Amino acid sequence: MKPTEVPPPLPLHVDRDLPVSLHAQLVGQIEYGIATGRLAAESRLPSVRELADQLSLSPVTVSNVFKALRERELIETVPGRGTFVARRDGDATPNLRLPAIHRAIDELVRLSERSGMTRDELAALFAIRLRSEDRHTRVNVYLVGVFDEATARYGRTLAERLGPSCQVSTTTFERLHGDTLENVSRADLALTFAYRRRELQTRLAGRGPRVTSLRFLPQSSVRSALATLSPFSRVGVVSALPSFLPTFLDGVRSYAGHVADVRGTVLDAPDVDALVATSDVIIYSTGADAVLERLPPDLYAFEYRHDPDPVWIEENIVPEVHAATSAAPTPPKEATCTSTT
Repeated sequence: MKPTEVPPPLPLHVDRDLPVSLHAQLVGQIEYGIATGRLAAESRLPSVRELADQLSLSPVTVSNVFKALRERELIETVPGRGTFVARRDGDATPNLRLPAIHRAIDELVRLSERSGMTRDELAALFAIRLRSEDRHTRVNVYLVGVFDEATARYGRTLAERLGPSCQVSTTTFERLHGDTLENVSRADLALTFAYRRRELQTRLAGRGPRVTSLRFLPQSSVRSALATLSPFSRVGVVSALPSFLPTFLDGVRSYAGHVADVRGTVLDAPDVDALVATSDVIIYSTGADAVLERLPPDLYAFEYRHDPDPVWIEENIVPEVHAATSAAPTPPKEATCTSTT
């Protein structure tokens, strides 16, 4: 390993006024940083003593945070070197050939246009060539998430980006038992959040597919909505998960830096109604949509949604699918890529 000897790009901090333990705040920030790529693989983290001094925390608290993250295989400590974000087995090295492939495709499009061929005709010709090479073998990809609607949405995005060589199915950890667990164990590739990858491997008990992680980014529409808020808005932030609240607040403040009044709480905290009553805008995390039942009809509210990172899919998931395609037997008939729940 060649760790990057620079501080992580994600600033870490704790807020003692939030209804969330300091341990959960710090674990959640690092997990989210890894899940969104703001803490890259092999980035160096501060030492226990450095982080404890920086945040005015007990070294025991920071040590327990690092222990929890090591147990989830998100970080690793190298004796004499420090603590680093782990490179997970499912994280492929970025595909350095992709820019050349993209340029070749662009040139092919220009050549077809000069020849008088429409793009639909080019697409049909390309599909025929792929079929002639038997490159459409179906690969079964399973995404295991947390919330039903969001996981299904992520699955549809994956199906669109992975193309006609796969079938994308989705489920949640809550449903991961019985026939559903058996279906996941028969998949060619399983995907989940970085911080739950170890848990999924444990649930599969060493059988079944390769398990790798998916990276996420806030949706562009969410970033735009935050950027256009009035600077005089009183913004209330409601998180479904306590550990996500500090990072959620940071995200809102970073995209709406012109707004001075941004406060947050957790969905089941006793101060939710008070926050709603003193807010002009409510922004809620995925899974916290129950807060909508507590809002007056004229209060502006929207979900802080994420999408799978398209660059991560291209550089890390597509190569996994291609590897599974090469290893899989040719099916008796042509398969198409679909998304099922």
